[in-house]
Amino acid sequence: MFTEDEAKSLNAFRQVNKQHSIAVLIRTGIKMKCFLCFFAVFIFPLANSTPKSSPNWKELISSDGIKFSPRNAHASCVFRGKMWVTGGKTDKYTAYNLLTSHQVADVWYSSNGGLWAFEEYNTGDYFAQNNDVVQPGPIPPWFTRYGHTLNAVDLNGDGEADIMLLLGGYAPSPMNDQWATVDGQNWIYCGFAPWSPRAWHSATIFQGSLWLFGGTPLNNEVWKLESAQLIPRVPLPLTRSMFNNYTYNFTWTRMPNAPWSPRVGMGTVSQWYYNASNSQTLENSTERVVLAGGYGGWPTTSTIRWQKYDGFYSRADTWAFDGLNWTQLNWNNSFGGRAWFGMVTQSAYDPRVDLMDPNSPPKMYIFGGGYIGFKVGSNKKFNKMSGFADGYYSIDGSTWTKINYEEGGIGSSTMPYYSSQEWAQTIVDTQTKWIGMWGHTLVTFNATSGKQSPGNMYLIGGDYTGLGDFSSRVFVNLNGIYCDINGLICSGNGTCGATGCVCDSSSSGSHCEIYGGSGPATSEASNIPLLSAMSTTCCICFLLILFSLQ
Repeated sequence: MFTEDEAKSLNAFRQVNKQHSIAVLIRTGIKMKCFLCFFAVFIFPLANSTPKSSPNWKELISSDGIKFSPRNAHASCVFRGKMWVTGGKTDKYTAYNLLTSHQVADVWYSSNGGLWAFEEYNTGDYFAQNNDVVQPGPIPPWFTRYGHTLNAVDLNGDGEADIMLLLGGYAPSPMNDQWATVDGQNWIYCGFAPWSPRAWHSATIFQGSLWLFGGTPLNNEVWKLESAQLIPRVPLPLTRSMFNNYTYNFTWTRMPNAPWSPRVGMGTVSQWYYNASNSQTLENSTERVVLAGGYGGWPTTSTIRWQKYDGFYSRADTWAFDGLNWTQLNWNNSFGGRAWFGMVTQSAYDPRVDLMDPNSPPKMYIFGGGYIGFKVGSNKKFNKMSGFADGYYSIDGSTWTKINYEEGGIGSSTMPYYSSQEWAQTIVDTQTKWIGMWGHTLVTFNATSGKQSPGNMYLIGGDYTGLGDFSSRVFVNLNGIYCDINGLICSGNGTCGATGCVCDSSSSGSHCEIYGGSGPATSEASNIPLLSAMSTTCCICFLLILFSLQ
């Protein structure tokens, strides 16, 4: 038995212990609620927001097994209802003369991207030293080359291309020869151009004319093809003119040098553009050239302040050209420094209108490419091509939006690299890998009409970087490419339909990226008010924890 004083002390102790136990339970409850709150606000959205990209590309498989050899640095265009592939660089092989070569001398064409035909009966104006080449035969008269350009050119302004024009490239040194064909079979030598020999230049149809930009040896020249005249000639034995009895006389005009640094491997496209943010409409559309990226830099001997040498590397700038003046759109775009990528503009029947959005100028697309080079002041030097396995689109050329989802790779020691771009998936040593690619071509083509626009995008060939190899694969884009933004389908606020995103009642915009309305919230962005309130609750919980620990 306890004395009266001992009983009082024991009761007091029990009371204090009970209050302490209740306080512990309260603190534990607060911690648990706050933990659940933290999980709900910060962890669950991450788990719930796993990107689920739409299918973006479909590989076109040749049913008869006939296709061009794996390659990069080839040239492609759309002409007379077909896609054409010429030349390029590939793995070492034994040529017809038993010498080994990396360069390719062939012509291929396709009306659907799946079935390809090899031009076996080339004719034309062969070099005298190539008299041992069979004519007609499988080797065209411009012989092996890569880093050249191939464009379909309308000579009479009727809206239909009259010739394909192949310009320059490595053969094996940089060239400035001009080759025209009306059928992809007979190649006409049209003399040397007035511009210096070059390769890796860019050529684009703009304002009804062919324009040529840059190239190697590194330069920032701009040339315009003013006119083409068909002229007769007498075939001369043992010369380049030994076969055809006519040729074309091309007149070129040199324009002022561009303000961008001398470069190669850049993308150039023609785009009809109007600035809707400045109250412009379709009627205000004007045609321009947009130039993006490329490898190069100002010469080390440059003394002009704004042309200061800063190294030779893949660039991230974009420029617009109206035929007279250049305007820098962005000096450091979100797509990062890259060169030798695929770039196209995709329009509707009306070239001023986007293929999928009638209220927008045509979007420009960039896929793949690589980074190489070094910057002054940086310790990093990329002596080997570092490839990209991504895609971007832009309306104004200044703001670029990423399409695909990526994870792993650089900076991750446990997670291998993955990209939702299907063309990046390949096999290396029996293992499936996702690898960047450069030196491919990208064209728009309508397999039904045979026209360039409105058409799908076709990605052709290329070179996988790192442990990858050359590619002969061909991909056509699917509708999902118009729905994905940073790896999310329609920003999580809609579904992908036949003409792009179908937004729910709470969102709008081409990718359902604009939130508003009273409809159901389905994405991270649409849950912002709820998350904000929960975040406030978490902050209060955190303060309660601090006080409860005192």
